[in-house]
Amino acid sequence: MELVQKTIGSHFFLCCTDRVARIEPEWFSRPYWESSDSFLGSAQGRGEACFVRHNGEEWAWRHYRRAGLAALLSADRYLWTGLDRTRAFQEIRLTAQLHKMGLPVPKPVAAHVYKRGLFYQADLITVRLPKTYSLGEALLNKQPVEFDRILETINRFHRAGLDHHDLNARNILINTQGEVFVIDFDKCRLKAPNGRWPKANLRRLWRSMQKIAPQESLRYQNALKAQIQ
Repeated sequence: MELVQKTIGSHFFLCCTDRVARIEPEWFSRPYWESSDSFLGSAQGRGEACFVRHNGEEWAWRHYRRAGLAALLSADRYLWTGLDRTRAFQEIRLTAQLHKMGLPVPKPVAAHVYKRGLFYQADLITVRLPKTYSLGEALLNKQPVEFDRILETINRFHRAGLDHHDLNARNILINTQGEVFVIDFDKCRLKAPNGRWPKANLRRLWRSMQKIAPQESLRYQNALKAQIQ
């Protein structure tokens, strides 16, 4: 899997050559997909993910948006400190690296950065994981999951050295065969697989589960406690 950089005016792209022969700035505009009947819907998370169809393949497109107090200053603009330090370029490179390591992540398609003066806006496209639902959805619907399998998948990432900045119940996807995937690697990084950070990741996951469905989460409390303690 090779990532190649392309530039069109003030638009910068990092594309996976396996999936993209050409790319246009219009791809990162919702009206473009809606006008061609290729828009498949959206899902809420930390920023809206839109699903589109291109050349017979379904993609997940996410526009980077700020959260918390920072969003009051700007919803989706970030300070420019260099192209390689933009969040989209860093995330697609990390996603591609994790994919090469054989970890269950979405296949990367393209990262997009649009520079305007001292600031930039950004987007990321990955291949949509088919027939999946999030751990958060399972909790809300009181749908049992193989939680030991989820923990083993997370441990695989931890053994590989991934410190997930936002490991939560909505960033863990499960398909109809019970396979587990992890998504959303914005601001994540690889580090030495030791120290306290793996347990901190799991504590973050537990807090998100309790926030989404406090009572339903209790059935998985002991399994998580065994990992955290």
